[in-house]
Amino acid sequence: MYIFKNAIRNVFRSKGRSILIGIILFVLMFSACIGLSIHQASITSQNASLELTNITGQISQNRLNMMKDFEPGNKEEMKNKMDNVKSLSLSELQKYADSDYVSKFYYSASLSLQASDNFSLMETQQRFGPNSSSITITGYENDEAMTAFTDGTSTITEGNMFDEQTEENQCIIPEDLATYNGVSVGDTIPLKVDDSTTVNFVVTGFYSTTSSNPMIASNTICTSYNVVKNLSETSDYSSPQAVRVLN
Repeated sequence: MYIFKNAIRNVFRSKGRSILIGIILFVLMFSACIGLSIHQASITSQNASLELTNITGQISQNRLNMMKDFEPGNKEEMKNKMDNVKSLSLSELQKYADSDYVSKFYYSASLSLQASDNFSLMETQQRFGPNSSSITITGYENDEAMTAFTDGTSTITEGNMFDEQTEENQCIIPEDLATYNGVSVGDTIPLKVDDSTTVNFVVTGFYSTTSSNPMIASNTICTSYNVVKNLSETSDYSSPQAVRVLN
């Protein structure tokens, strides 16, 4: 009690000095509060930005990295190495999807079918490459996997999108390819697996694209992953390609 009484007396005894010290303490505390507020606001803003930011990653082969150990000019070794590389299976890819850093996981698969007498590529496409008569059939696991449609690169111009889980041979085809073949929504188009096997697809809609490679885009027919999977069970087609969105 004696100490407190003396402290109070000293405060009132030197009012000018006490007021000056009080002002200095107030300024220091005020500055500290502002600094802490700015720091907390920056942390909150950073966390909010991270929550709103998605990073898209894709697993693929790094061919340049594989070629680093090759002896220049040794084409046979390079060919053998490339032939022995196997793509990850869907079950292996799904292990990556279990990571805490993966918020979404979806995939697609592609195969090639041949044009038929009743459904052919446009003439401008038929002049390119030895496999110019092949049509790419891409099957998507769900609507999110169709990134060209979710980002606005491709849009449905007529009809409807196929059911994402369908196992029926439904598809959407490029609008220009439909016009060239005189195909209407609801028509059936025949495509050949080989000279003796034909697969029929029902067209549910047309789409257009602003892709930077219209030659490839006009040669791509979209369907569900289940359709491609069922067709692949009897033929050696390409393995699924995985696309994932990471936090």
